[in-house]
Amino acid sequence: MQKNVDIEALRTFAVGMTVIAHLGELIPGWTSTLTIFWLGSGVDLFFSISGFLICQILLQQRGLKFASVAKVFWIKRATRLWPAALFWTAFSLWCAFIFEGGAFGSFYDSLTNAFFSTLQLENAYLVACVHYQWLPCAISPNFWIYWSLSLEEQFYFLFPFLLFFIPLRYLVPGLVMLVIWQLFSIRPWGTPLWFFRTDALLLGVLLAVLKQYVPLRRIALLDNNHAIRIICVGALMVATVLLARRDWFTFFHSYAVLAAFALVVLASFNRNYIVSSDRGRSIASFFGARSYSIYLTHTIAYFLTREIFTGLGLADGTQFHVAMMLIVAAILLGLMVEFSYRLIERPCRMYGRNLVAS
Repeated sequence: MQKNVDIEALRTFAVGMTVIAHLGELIPGWTSTLTIFWLGSGVDLFFSISGFLICQILLQQRGLKFASVAKVFWIKRATRLWPAALFWTAFSLWCAFIFEGGAFGSFYDSLTNAFFSTLQLENAYLVACVHYQWLPCAISPNFWIYWSLSLEEQFYFLFPFLLFFIPLRYLVPGLVMLVIWQLFSIRPWGTPLWFFRTDALLLGVLLAVLKQYVPLRRIALLDNNHAIRIICVGALMVATVLLARRDWFTFFHSYAVLAAFALVVLASFNRNYIVSSDRGRSIASFFGARSYSIYLTHTIAYFLTREIFTGLGLADGTQFHVAMMLIVAAILLGLMVEFSYRLIERPCRMYGRNLVAS
C-alpha cells in the first residue's frame, strides 16, 4: 500500500495539539488558558485515522480465512504498540517510585493505573472509578493518556470479528446507527460514552468501506485551486479546536469529531490535499512516524522537567525559568522520542513483520 503522507501530516497535527493541550502538566499556571485545546487536541483525529486505515487493511483480505488474517493482524498490532507502551509504563513506575509524592503522583496510584493500562483496560477503570464509583480512584496523571490506547486496542481485537462474520449489508447500517446515536448524545467527562466513544473510529471505518466500493479518486476543486485547499484544510484544523468548546456548544464533542473526520476524508485521497510542499511532506513524515512515541513520552518529559527544576529551586514561575523549563522539556522529549522510535518501535515492528512472514 502506497504511503499516505497526508495521513502522516494529520498524525503530526494531532500529536502536536496533544502536546500543547497537556502543557499545563509542565506549567500548572497555564492549565486554564490551555482548556481551549482540551478536547480538540487530536485524540478523535487519531481515532478516525485508525478506523480508516485498519478497515482498509482488513477489507483487502476479507476473502481469506479469518484465522490466518487475524493472527497476522494481531501480531503486527501487538509488536507495533505493546513494547513501547510497556517500556514507558515501567519507566513511569520507576519515576513515581524515585520521586514519590512529586509530579508523578504516588507510587501506589501509578501501580494501580499501570495494572489496568497493561491489561488494555484503563478506560474501563476510569469509568468504574469516576462514574460508577465501584473502585477507589487512583489519581496518576501520567497514566491517564492510556485510556485512548486501551480503547484502540479493544477496537483492534473486536473489529476483525465484526468485519469477517457480519455481512456488510447488516454491519454498515448498524455502524451508521451507532455513530448517529453517539453524535446526538451528550457525553460528560467520566461517563462510559466519554471513555468508550467510538464515533470517530467508526466514521473512519465507514469511510474505508465507502472508498472500497465507490470509485472516489479526487476532489476536483482542491486539485485545481491551491488557495481553496489551504483555506479548507486550515479551517478544518481550527475547527477541531474551536468546535470542541463545551462552554460554547451543547454537542461540542460531536462537532470536533466531524471536523476531524472531514480532515481524514481529505487525507484518504492521498493527493497532497493536507500538505503539498516537499519540506512540509518531509516534516509530516518525520513527526508522523514518531507520533506514537511522542504521545507516550510527552507527559513523562513534562514531569521529569518539573522534578529537575523543583529540585534546583527554580520552579518559581518567573518568565526566565518557564522558558528554561520549556527548553529542557523539549530536549528531554526529543531524546526520549528518538530512543523509543529507533530502539523500541522500529526493531519490534520489524520483528513482528518477520515473525508473520516466516
